[in-house]
Amino acid sequence: MAKERIESDDKDSVVGGGRSRRFLPARPERGRFERAIKDFDIPQEALERLSKEEARVFGLLTSVVSRVESLFALQESPDERAKFYPHGIRREEVEKQAESKPELLSPYTVVEIAPDGELRARSMLDEYRPEIQKRQLVRTLREAANIAGRGKRKDEKLRDYLKAKARWLETGDLEDFKASDRIWLQRDTQPTIGFVFGLYDSYLDKFLGRKFSWWASAGLLDREATRNAQWFLDVYTKALEGKHNITLPNQKVRVDHTRLYAGLAPRMDWSAVSMFCEAELRKIGSLHVIFEPKYLEKFFHEKLPAFREFIDQNKVRGMTDGFILTAGLRLYIAHESGHSITEAIPMDADLESRLQDEKDWIEEEFCELSALTTYREIPYVSRSESELAMAMSLIDGYQDYVRRPRREVYYKAYTHVPTYLIRNGVLRIEDGAFTWDDTQEVFDSLQEQYKEVENIFLYGKSRDAQAYHLRNFNPEIYNYLLTKQSYPDTFIES
Repeated sequence: MAKERIESDDKDSVVGGGRSRRFLPARPERGRFERAIKDFDIPQEALERLSKEEARVFGLLTSVVSRVESLFALQESPDERAKFYPHGIRREEVEKQAESKPELLSPYTVVEIAPDGELRARSMLDEYRPEIQKRQLVRTLREAANIAGRGKRKDEKLRDYLKAKARWLETGDLEDFKASDRIWLQRDTQPTIGFVFGLYDSYLDKFLGRKFSWWASAGLLDREATRNAQWFLDVYTKALEGKHNITLPNQKVRVDHTRLYAGLAPRMDWSAVSMFCEAELRKIGSLHVIFEPKYLEKFFHEKLPAFREFIDQNKVRGMTDGFILTAGLRLYIAHESGHSITEAIPMDADLESRLQDEKDWIEEEFCELSALTTYREIPYVSRSESELAMAMSLIDGYQDYVRRPRREVYYKAYTHVPTYLIRNGVLRIEDGAFTWDDTQEVFDSLQEQYKEVENIFLYGKSRDAQAYHLRNFNPEIYNYLLTKQSYPDTFIES
C-alpha cells in the first residue's frame, strides 16, 4: 500500500469534515436485480510489470471471474433455502433422510425430490453444467493454463492449478477440485497472479448452513504489503500457538491488487477471506487473502469517518490515519487466522451438527475475540496498537449493524462484543461515542468473554449459543451513537 494513500490528511479526503457531521451511510438494501460482481482499479505499475504471457493469463482469468456471476445467480434466492433445497421442505425431513443418504448434506450437492417422493442429491456441477458449458469455462481455463506454462517467467504451479480446476469442471470429480487448492496451499511463494475459483463457504445457505456457493476473484500481488502482512501473521501465529499450546497448520497471507470478484464475495461485501473451507485442506494450511482495493475503499469511505465520529477522540488523539489503517488491517489478518485454529484444537463432534444455525456467527465471534485478546499479547506490538484494534472492532460492529440483513452473521457476532463490555461496566457511550477508563480492564473483560465463547464454539450446542445470544445482544446501543446520547447508568436488557 502506497504511503501517500495510507497517511493522507488532505482536507478533501474522506477524513475531512468527518468529525463535524454524523456518519450514517445509507443502509444497503439489495435490489432484486443487483449484480453480484465488483471491479476495482489497480495500480498501473502493477500491470506494467507483467510479462506478455502474464498479461494474457490475467486477462483470461479476469474474464472467467466475470462469468461466475451467472453461476451464482442460479443459486441465489430470497428464500432461506436459496436454490439448494426444494421449496417447502422441512429441515427435519432433510436431516432424517440424510442419516441414510449423507450426500444430501454435502456442500457440493443440491437436494431435489425424486419421482418416488424421496429426497435425492444432485451434484452441483451436474446442476450447473449447461451454464458452465455456455460460458466456455473449461476452454478458457485450459487456455490460461497453457500460456502460464510458457515464457521466461512461466509459472508451472499456476499452470497445474488451472488445469486441475478445468479438469474438475469437466469430470465433476471433487478430488480434482481439492487437488487444485492443495497446489495453491503448498506453494513456497505467492504468485504474481492470484486467482480463486470454485464453490466455497456456506453463507448463502440459511436453511441448514451446509451448501457452498460460487465465487471467484482475480488480482495481482502487492509484494511489499504482503511481506509486511506476513511478518505480522508469523508473529501473531507464534503468540496464538503459545496461548493455546498448539501447533497451527502453515498460514500465509496475500495482499491482493484485486481487479475483479464475483458471486458470494461481493454479495457478502468481503474485504478479506480465509481459504479454504474443507477440513482436510485446513490441516495442510490456510491462505488469508486481503482484497486490498475493497479494504481501502471501506476504510477511507466508511471505517475511518465512523472511527473519528464514534470513538472518544481523547482515547485516540494523535493517532494518524496510517496507524489506524495498519491496526485495522492487522486485526483482519488475525481474525482470518482464527479460522485455522479449528484444525488444531480438539472439539466435540462437527460444528454444523452441534451448533446448527448458530455455527457461522459463533465462529466469527470466536475468531474476533481470539484476535483481540491475542493481539494484546504479541511481542513487538505496542499496547496502543492493540487498544486501537479494539476500537476498530467496535466500529466494525456498528457498520455491520448498518449493513444488516446482508451481513447478519457478522452483525450478531460483533454486536455481542460491546454489549458484553457495557454489561461488565468497562465500556460506555458518552455523547454518542464509545469510551472507557481502563484499557486493561477492557481486555480482561474481553478475555472472559472469549473463554465463554470458546467453550460454546468447541464443545457447546445450539441452545448454548442461543442463550449466550439472548444475554448479550442489544443493538439498541447503536442508537445512542446515532443520536449523540450517553448510555444509561443502568444497563437495559433488550
